Order: sequence, then C-alpha cells, then structure tokens
Amino acid sequence: MTTPPLFWFDGIGTVQTGDTLAVTGAEAHHIVQVRRLRVGDLLTLADGAGAFAIGQITAAHGDWAQVTVEVISPGLVTPSVPQLVLVQALAKDRRDEAAVAAATGLGVDAVIPWQANQSVVRWFPDKTTKGRERWQRLVRAESKVARRPRLPEVEAPLRTEALAARLAEATGRAGALSLVLHEEASRGLETALRPALASHVPAIYLLVGPEGGIGEPELETLMEAGCQPVRLGREVLRSGFAGPAALAVLNFQLGRWAK
Repeated sequence: MTTPPLFWFDGIGTVQTGDTLAVTGAEAHHIVQVRRLRVGDLLTLADGAGAFAIGQITAAHGDWAQVTVEVISPGLVTPSVPQLVLVQALAKDRRDEAAVAAATGLGVDAVIPWQANQSVVRWFPDKTTKGRERWQRLVRAESKVARRPRLPEVEAPLRTEALAARLAEATGRAGALSLVLHEEASRGLETALRPALASHVPAIYLLVGPEGGIGEPELETLMEAGCQPVRLGREVLRSGFAGPAALAVLNFQLGRWAK
C-alpha cells in the first residue's frame, strides 16, 4: 500500500477518527499547487514529533487557500531503538548538506554538526545559528519527501573536544556505541556492529570526517572517548557519501529494511 503524501500540521496528536481539520497557509498551497491533490484524495498530516493522521480531503475554500480534511486513521511513530545519530563534519561545496539530506531519508534520528579540526568550512559565531537553521529546514523538507512523521533533531554544532566529552558520556554511562569512519581502520563496520546488536545498545553514533580527513591527534581524542574506528570497504568515499552509505548498512543489520 502506498503511503499518502505527508504535510505538516500542528496539534495532530490530539485528533480522533472522524475529526475535521482545516489546513491553511503554505501547506494548503503545497497540497493543491505542488502535489495537485483534490477532493477525495488521501494525505497524511504530521506534527514532526511522531503523531500523524491519515485523512481524506473533503472540501476546499477560498481558491484552495484552506483545505478541509477528515481524519480516517490517527497514529504515532515512537522513537527508534537504537537511536541512529549522524555526527557529520562540516564540508565544502555543501557536501555536508547532501549527507544530511540523504541521512534523513535513510531514517537517521539525530544529526550533530561537527566542526572538525580539518574542516575547511567554518561556522563562526555569527554563522552558527544560520547554519543550524539551514540544516533544520533541510531536514524538515526531506522528512516530508520521505514521509517521516518524526523529524530528526539537528543539535547544536560541536568542536572535537566537546564532541569527545559527549561521546564519553554516551558510551560510558549510557552504553551507546560510537563509530568513526576511517580509511585506515582495521575492522569493518559490520564486524564492529555484531557485539552491539547482541547487547541492544540504546544509540549508535556514526562520525564522518571532513574532506581533509581526521588527523591522528584528533582521532586519538575520539578513541580515548570510546569511539571505535571502522571502515566501509576498500574505496574511500567523499564526506557527503560516507555517512549515508554507512546508515544503509546499519538499517540492514538492524532489520529495519526487509531482508
């Protein structure tokens, strides 16, 4: 069964079957002018926090400035376990944004912008807020395309020292698994995952470095925080490709994709 196209609607968590909702503004425009939906068509309304409702368009008003939807089936998408967290280093030519967009479609639960030591791109204080907001808009748009009722969280950017402290806390007290993709790692990603899958870790942090790579001192800092270096294969992938490729492997190994 094809999932109806998704649109954002605040307050969807309290609706019940048979309720009538009025969609207005940008989402009404998207429903009519972009997706070309009409009376009788099905759609999904979601709040970004996991609550959603499949409904049917029953009427339109004011030259489709308002779309009336009758709720057929409300539901809730709960957080995944383990949580998949992409720690994406800032990269040039917006390859970091390409990685975040693909990761959203691949089911990542959270994204941490990483100001790695060798990142060419820098989010200085005056650019940090704008950069994070741009990633948030990207995640919101890609979640709509992927029909994900629950938005991945875009966290505040971290430098390596702060990231290491975060990972030490997550791997130590919380029991999470932290993996950093590195071309010289001796173990493959699948091998590193086996013990984690057996012990049901609460979260998996996946670190992807910048185009310039991860220097030895920086790698040592991450390893001291409990992060394990792993490799994908013989080929060296660009920063924008590595994270999504690894997430695809994780999805398969976790059983989130049909085998």
